[in-house]
Amino acid sequence: MRVLVTRPLPEAEATAARLVALGHEPLVVPLFRAESVAADRPEATAALAVTSPRTVAFLPEAIVGAMRDRPTFAVGDRTAEALRRAGFRDVRSAAGDVHALAALIVAAGLPPGATVLSPGGETRAGDLGAALASAGLRLVAPVVYRMMSEPMPPAALGEALVAKRLDAALHYSPNASAGFLRLVVQGGAAAAATDLVHICLSEAVAAPFRDTGWRSIAVAARPDEEALLALLEG
Repeated sequence: MRVLVTRPLPEAEATAARLVALGHEPLVVPLFRAESVAADRPEATAALAVTSPRTVAFLPEAIVGAMRDRPTFAVGDRTAEALRRAGFRDVRSAAGDVHALAALIVAAGLPPGATVLSPGGETRAGDLGAALASAGLRLVAPVVYRMMSEPMPPAALGEALVAKRLDAALHYSPNASAGFLRLVVQGGAAAAATDLVHICLSEAVAAPFRDTGWRSIAVAARPDEEALLALLEG
């Protein structure tokens, strides 16, 4: 299938590589970009928790310097590798989701009432703070970057839609699906976009399309990329 990938870089490139390996033809047109946000100097914390490789690229030097030798927990192996490259010395990977990350942190035996620092974006999946609070730990989650949508529709997107060079589009977040909808309406390509199968990570991601009356929608059985890409095979 010819599949539109609108994720920001570098995630879009990783998704495109997976699509090629599955025999599909990706078109990468990022509709969002990350922008740094100034964060306060961190308070004394027992450990660091990071939920995405992108966060590592936006960590302020104050956080890197203060936390380099502290226990550092990563949601997955890609995030763990990014942390090691950034100079963190005690990196532990949960190799899973936010729930696995919380379990890994709790199992580490931090002192009761300890504070875990978790910098990241404005919008985050899961509730790491609630999971840690139930174990007597406190989470501080400063924002170090925000995702900004493109103000105008990229020419490559409109051209591909109008020329009918796409079969499906992948959507990973409610903000992403709402942003895609806004841009295709703005660019006069909404009618052409309805010809695509819109493959969404969750019902919340699909909601902007359903609210507009679009019908060619598929929702992943689980909120992860494996389940999302499996829908292309169906």
